Parts: sequence; C-alpha cells; structure tokens
Amino acid sequence: MKFLVILFIIPISLSLPKNADAIKSYLLKQGYTKAGVAGLMGNLEAESALNPRVYEKSKHKRIGLTNEEYIQKTNDGTYKNFVNDRAGFGLAQWTYHSRKQALLNMCRGKIGDLNCQLDYLVKELKGYTKVDKVLRSTNSVNEACDKVLLSYERPANKEKKIEKRRALCNKYI
Repeated sequence: MKFLVILFIIPISLSLPKNADAIKSYLLKQGYTKAGVAGLMGNLEAESALNPRVYEKSKHKRIGLTNEEYIQKTNDGTYKNFVNDRAGFGLAQWTYHSRKQALLNMCRGKIGDLNCQLDYLVKELKGYTKVDKVLRSTNSVNEACDKVLLSYERPANKEKKIEKRRALCNKYI
C-alpha cells in the first residue's frame, strides 16, 4: 500500500508580534526598565489577558453586546453609554467614567486598537508621577508590580491580590 504525503504550507505573518511582545517592545521604547515593564505587564495580564478588545465579562448580560459589537458600536457612535456604563474595558480594564472618557477622546474610532490604548496608558501613567517614576527607574519586578497594583489600579481587596500579581509580573522579566 502506497501513501501520498501532501504538505500544506500555511503562511504565518511573522511581522505581527503577539500582544505580549508588542506591548513589551512598546513600553521599553517609552523608557520603562525591564522590571518596570514586567511589573506593568503582569497587572495588565490580570486585568485583560493583554487583550485590548475585551470588556468586563460580568457586564455582558446587562449591556447585551459581544466584545466586538461593543467596540464597533462605540467606534461608530451608536453605543452612547461607553463612558458611563461602569464596564471595565481594554488593556487596563478602564472603568471610571473620567478615565473612559479620556480613552474615548484619544482613541475615538479605534477604541479597540492596541497601539492607541498603549499610547493612552503611557499618557495616563505620566499623571501618576510616583508610579511612572518607579516604572522608569526600578530594577525590582516586585516593586514595580506592587506600585502599579496599589497606586494605579487600587483594587478594594489588594492584600489578597499582591502574591498572585507578583507571580504574573515575574513571568515577564
């Protein structure tokens, strides 16, 4: 019995880095240390799995839109409640109305775009001067991770999250 072996070559675009690689490269170019980048990325992973195109899953039923519909309708202006819906969105799962308004203003028409969200993230971090300074100067992943968690994200149950976040952050060093 003879067998014919057929090889299929599927082109894979090597020019499109995975989100983690693109995020890391972008943040390093912005002047953050390797430890600062790791500390920030671990926190972003915990928030959004490094996906700029997701909104808070627990809000899907109330809002009634898929992630893609949410982005499309926000981009084209037919979803009018983006700023005030209290749904975390994007890389940092921005929730608070003033932060979402600033994100919308900067990324209007491309709200789910990774690069636009990274531009917004860095711009926003510059307003958190102590966080930004740590991310640009530290060689300690744990210091960067804790600073982002405690001073940028400021969750309600932070003590329970520190060790889990540190584990995520240390993946990126």
